[in-house]
Amino acid sequence: MKRGLYWKAVLLLTCLLALESGSAQGAAAVSTEHATVTLLAERPQAAPGQTLWVGLHFELVPHWHVYWRNPGASGTAPVIRWTLPDRWHAGDIHWPVPKRIRVGPLNNYGYEDSVTFLVPVRVPEGPLPAGPLTVAAEADWLVCRVECIPETGRFRLEMDGMIQTRYIWNHRLTVGDYEIDRCAT
Repeated sequence: MKRGLYWKAVLLLTCLLALESGSAQGAAAVSTEHATVTLLAERPQAAPGQTLWVGLHFELVPHWHVYWRNPGASGTAPVIRWTLPDRWHAGDIHWPVPKRIRVGPLNNYGYEDSVTFLVPVRVPEGPLPAGPLTVAAEADWLVCRVECIPETGRFRLEMDGMIQTRYIWNHRLTVGDYEIDRCAT
């Protein structure tokens, strides 16, 4: 049952890759020389007492990778620190199945091309506060080819009231062994 919910959340978030926020302000995406990383929200509204899935989606340049929670012989897993509205709570990262990445004699585990790290965010019971709500994350990751480069990004979605976000999907996402081509808007 949990696994089914996880894949349902993966499917929902894959429909949101080219996030475009109507009332959102701040940086929802960070681009570096090696990756474009985007903060995504599962759906356009947060409901009191529900879980909202959010995630960081990585689009990596060819031949570069980021690591899994158990990186193997070298590397380090991405870390996400959340700043959320009062009484909201972020759970643990739900890690997609990694692939083995050989670098010289070392066996590492991680992701090439693209990956989305999903995190459940519990929205408390009761009415949501009036005015803007901010979902913010600061993330650190190690991006590697043979050499590794530490990178950091600050992400922020600031929305009015009930988290109103528009989104469009037009990319391909590979999660574990699954490929999802396109979703309707």
